[in-house]
Amino acid sequence: CRDLSTVISLEQISIHAGILAQQIRTTYKKPHAALKLWLSDPANGKIEAISAAVNKNIKQKVGEFEVVWDTGLQKKIQHLRESYLPSETGGVIIGYYDLTTKKIYIVDILPQPEDSQGDPSGFTRGTRELSDLIETIQARTAGIVHYIGEWHSHPDQNSARPSAADLFQLSHLAIELDSDGLPALMLIAGD
Repeated sequence: CRDLSTVISLEQISIHAGILAQQIRTTYKKPHAALKLWLSDPANGKIEAISAAVNKNIKQKVGEFEVVWDTGLQKKIQHLRESYLPSETGGVIIGYYDLTTKKIYIVDILPQPEDSQGDPSGFTRGTRELSDLIETIQARTAGIVHYIGEWHSHPDQNSARPSAADLFQLSHLAIELDSDGLPALMLIAGD
């Protein structure tokens, strides 16, 4: 979209262009990627620099789609799984689709809502405050990032293969999302 979304003053463009030029010169030889954000407060001239971790991409072909996520998210899922063992846990997957290139981007996973039920033999995801949280995510990302599927864990000594209950949920999810022309996504974390 080439619509004008905001107006930035020339001096703000100059300030940030100077910072960016300097940072490109000082960081381009470093062996790792960097993600930085600079916030400027025109009222007092203060500029705040924020750095964020950059994680390695994971790309996995699933059917006709390629699912893209990263190692930081993989560690988050592993940590949540381990913190609830021996019980199962789960939640929703947040991301977006690029139907033109047949890619599904996983942005984050949300932990189980408070009213979820999990034990070593199964998991039922609750819904308390989930709709509000998803609406907040959609609003903060201009409707780009949204619900794209479900995730849950399996306990130790169990395969990450879908159970009969998982396949039933996936088929229900596929029917729901297909009404919008979207694929269903389920992620299972196991040993």
